[in-house]
Amino acid sequence: MLKCSFNDGTGCANCKFPVSTIFHSLPESSLKELEDNKVDLFVKRKQNIFVQGNIPQYVYIIRKGKIKVFILGENGKEQIVRVAKEGDTIGYRSLLNDEKYFATAVAMDDCELCAVTKTFFFDEVARNPVLAKDTLTLLSKQLRDSENRMFSLAYKSVKERIAEGVLMLANAYGFEEDQKTIDVQLYRKDIADFAGVTVETAIRNLNDFRRENLVEIDHKKIKILESEKLFEIAKMRRP
Repeated sequence: MLKCSFNDGTGCANCKFPVSTIFHSLPESSLKELEDNKVDLFVKRKQNIFVQGNIPQYVYIIRKGKIKVFILGENGKEQIVRVAKEGDTIGYRSLLNDEKYFATAVAMDDCELCAVTKTFFFDEVARNPVLAKDTLTLLSKQLRDSENRMFSLAYKSVKERIAEGVLMLANAYGFEEDQKTIDVQLYRKDIADFAGVTVETAIRNLNDFRRENLVEIDHKKIKILESEKLFEIAKMRRP
């Protein structure tokens, strides 16, 4: 049986990982209880974590790996609404709203997650005011990000949205040691789905960026050469 890689088998109370997650405020007694109320998941690249339309049973904390969350439209086209990485929480909004998942989450590389039961999460939110506040903060941030995404899709040009997509994916996943190459394998389809355009349109604009020496593209890796110009094109402020 595969074990959590963040402790030596002595359980969640001795795990350093929760301090960087939404569960950072849990007392030792709750961390011990968490051990009996979570499942260690090891998901291969391209496998689903949860699926749009299914009934939620867990809150997922990402220990390792990168995940995209997308909505599948009636035409079968994916619209990426969020990208998540180590320490992030996914699947909690539908759980709190007591509704089916509004989106699908897929591993972009091999991932390791803690799947925390619905009952434990609700019990802790009810008795832990810090966790309740942190959950509200997460919801507020997700709402703000959703509003920004809606504005971009409605009012920005295709070129602006492609530049924004590259920068936001870089912000989500970080860089390799050279501090220029986005630390994830990116398919043209991922960029297209994030920007709300066809794959052909994404390829054409990325090739334009390459010819303008704004980026380098090597297989499924994107290296950002001129981030300031990309921010200008995307009409974004540097975070």
